[in-house]
Amino acid sequence: MPPADVQYSFHYAKGIRDVFSGLLLAIFSGLGYDRPLAWLALLGALIPSVDLAIVLAQPTGSLALALPHVVAIVLLLGLTVSLFSLARPAASSN
Repeated sequence: MPPADVQYSFHYAKGIRDVFSGLLLAIFSGLGYDRPLAWLALLGALIPSVDLAIVLAQPTGSLALALPHVVAIVLLLGLTVSLFSLARPAASSN
């Protein structure tokens, strides 16, 4: 058992957020939903962006603490551009 004065609520909330995001990513990828996945990645970039702002607002904020968030933002925006640039299937005219 952890000590009584240790609070894990932040870790639980972050874990649930990460599991939910991962499930959406896996489901959309598996179903081939490129456009919804692109929007999910674009909107998902808000999470590390806000996290980065919080880290940098702290007196102990540093490049080492900010770097994982910057990497996540760059990766998500790169994925977004890649997915939005995929050719859309032609609409069938019957």
